Amino acid sequence: MYVHILRNYPCALNAKINSMKIFLIGPTGSGKTSIGKKLAKEFGLDWYDIDSLIEESAQQSIADIFKNDGEERFRILERDELQKVSLMDHCIISTGAGIVLNRENQSILKQSFSIFLEVNLDEQMKRVGKGEKRPLLNQGDVYNTLSKMREERDYLYQEVASHKIDTSGLSKEQVLQLVNSLIKDVF
Repeated sequence: MYVHILRNYPCALNAKINSMKIFLIGPTGSGKTSIGKKLAKEFGLDWYDIDSLIEESAQQSIADIFKNDGEERFRILERDELQKVSLMDHCIISTGAGIVLNRENQSILKQSFSIFLEVNLDEQMKRVGKGEKRPLLNQGDVYNTLSKMREERDYLYQEVASHKIDTSGLSKEQVLQLVNSLIKDVF
């Protein structure tokens, strides 16, 4: 089975399509951005990508933020953007893979309709390649780095998400279909 309910979404019974807000969380390469864009278009919702919002507000790329200011500064900017976008409705929000590392972010995600897009390590490697565009992956052995990240983060994704969808071995269209069905069931 590809879709798993991890916890009950607190407002699911009272949710209306015009107040819909869905967070997509998961590791690098799980499809958060590509699926988020397509879902927003399909449902006529706004789409926000936390990393893009960070780049816009900081007026520099994620890679430059990591290089010039470090990961700690990036995580502060990430938290700030999540707090802003969490106040909006009628939207799909694609998060960065490390969004769950901050307790304040965890709290926001636990109180929201959050879908953990899971992917196994081999599939993840196929999707991210050498990881040149991802600051935390271009520091050596990509496989070992992804493996360590999974150890640090996978249990956090499970903790904060209301639902989990395993995207391993599925096309974007298949994942989109599963997410679409889940959203229609809940909302």
